[in-house]
Amino acid sequence: MLPAIFLGYLEGGLCEEDTNPQDNQVHYSRQERWPDPYGYAAYCNLVLAAINRKGGVMNQVEETLGKIGATPADLWKDDRSLNRERPATKRVLEHQVPIADTHARLEERDVQAALARALFGMQGSAVRKYENLARSLKRKVTTSCARMQKVNSKLEDAQRLRSPKALRDATRALTDWRKIAIGTKEVDELHFLSRERTLKQLWSSLGFGSLEDDLTASKSKSKSTQDGPSKKKCRLPMLTMLRIGVSGLHSLVDGCKDIGVLHLKSLSTEALWAQLGLPGVDQFPFAEPGTGESAKDMAPLAKTCAVPFWHQVVGTLRILEGAFTQRVGNCAQPTLLCNNVGLGKTVQIIGVISMIQHYYKQQELPAKERLATPMFIQEQSLPYFAGQKTIPNLPSIVITPRTLGNQWMEQWKKFTQLGSFVPVRYSVESGTLESFCSDPTGPYRAAAGQDLEHAGQWLSLQTYW
Repeated sequence: MLPAIFLGYLEGGLCEEDTNPQDNQVHYSRQERWPDPYGYAAYCNLVLAAINRKGGVMNQVEETLGKIGATPADLWKDDRSLNRERPATKRVLEHQVPIADTHARLEERDVQAALARALFGMQGSAVRKYENLARSLKRKVTTSCARMQKVNSKLEDAQRLRSPKALRDATRALTDWRKIAIGTKEVDELHFLSRERTLKQLWSSLGFGSLEDDLTASKSKSKSTQDGPSKKKCRLPMLTMLRIGVSGLHSLVDGCKDIGVLHLKSLSTEALWAQLGLPGVDQFPFAEPGTGESAKDMAPLAKTCAVPFWHQVVGTLRILEGAFTQRVGNCAQPTLLCNNVGLGKTVQIIGVISMIQHYYKQQELPAKERLATPMFIQEQSLPYFAGQKTIPNLPSIVITPRTLGNQWMEQWKKFTQLGSFVPVRYSVESGTLESFCSDPTGPYRAAAGQDLEHAGQWLSLQTYW
């Protein structure tokens, strides 16, 4: 155990110490009054360094205070809650609630007991550590206030300009504030959440989220969200962001089973293709038909016919059922594919993207040239893709770890016809997504066309570390 004589001076400028055996009091003097021929001051510094090291006494004190909710940030949060309950004449602004240099909470028995258990009786460290944390919190609160004001300014710019750059700036400002707000315990409070909600609504109003939350208070004239985002707004390479909702909860304790496809289990593979609107076929649109038997003997790089299995077709159909909605403005239902490794989840994703592109091309044909409406759309009354009146001509985005990027590129080449899709790789090293897509000589414009007429055939393969 570390000597108790050092515990009261963990953060002071102590040079030498001495203990009086009569009163057990700590006495110290400056080096000019008491030379240090034996290196005792160096020993003190060594012990202090050991106490302050990672995993040392002070680190344990901080962890214990955090577990029992007795840090300056926890207590400041409590004080803010009390401030909100005061009459309006006595209430102060959130960031003007004072932070105490010390607090009576540290003297309460539960705090002392927790520290005693963690530190074998060295609870005297708590006061000094609390003072240190309180000073740090004061600096963070000042920063938090400044960043909140910056968020306010950026949100005003985004509401006025309604441009992707303004929204991106507001998002960065909110992200910067969040980093501080986590430490000051503000991230789950109304003044933070309300600004976060405002930003989400702004993104949604530009076609990147649910269309059910309309922004009707804008000073400028805005087109009804029921008409979907304009072509200009659709130029950003994003599919509509779908707000995730929880539905169909199941217990996984009672053994494994298929979840979400029980209503389709009685259908044969042929019946599933008919549900998708492709009766009599055995491949997804744009799928690789394979090399003929006579050509296989001559072609060293012969390609295999891509024919999906029953579980891959039923999974694709279930995803599409969730992607289409009954009413304009409704949210689509996201889906998780939980098959084991090696069962062809990649082919299912390729199938979903291929089907959506097929439906888009059918939508663009004259009515008399279109195929019949898919059965699942007719039977379940699901005429709207992701709550929009028409399927937008937008690229698909696949986000993968960097280590799987090459594998995805190979799978697209293997299972789809050459030229049907144009995978373009994007990573953080490529610059901002906005500049990547707006460069007239870049790979995005080359794939999607200068007027973005081929945007739906473009596949963005985005990788991360």
